[in-house]
Amino acid sequence: MAELDFRRARSNAVNITLDSDCKHPKLSLKDKNRVISTAEKKAGRDLIVVANEGFSEKKQYWEVEVGDKAEWELGVLTQNERRKLKNEKMEKPSEKEYWSLWLSEGQYHCSWKSDTITSEDKKCPVVGIFLDREEGMISFYNVELMCLVESITQEFQGNLYPFFNPGSDKQYLGIRPVSVPSPLTSL
Repeated sequence: MAELDFRRARSNAVNITLDSDCKHPKLSLKDKNRVISTAEKKAGRDLIVVANEGFSEKKQYWEVEVGDKAEWELGVLTQNERRKLKNEKMEKPSEKEYWSLWLSEGQYHCSWKSDTITSEDKKCPVVGIFLDREEGMISFYNVELMCLVESITQEFQGNLYPFFNPGSDKQYLGIRPVSVPSPLTSL
């Protein structure tokens, strides 16, 4: 059942590009889909870049290569927070305006939940993110195992924009293109 849910989510794949005008100044972009920190010291969860694409309805899915990075954060934030980050050069979104999954010190954490996430397989080199506006849910998948890591249910308002924090370990975090095979036609 988990694999079927994963495949259904993945069938809603969209292309994501990073917005060079909506990023922390200590982040560097490469090829519009890879980001790395240039910070000299550990900067925590403040270093984010936001996608160009925003979503207000239906279902969307995208994948992020995190590899063996020790820290990262992935999620969505509101259009209001994106505007503040871009125009007012704020460095961190308000906690009530974003929803995310992050890895720190070998533990997965989820915004809006106080407990650490227990995952049978800690290794998750590619994370799939499924935003289901119809159900009011954002889900995070371990792409290699085709299984759910965690979901957040929320009544979302307005456009939501994917965001990415590569951590401060000097390794790239990259958006991975997703190709969805077309269904077989009857012969």
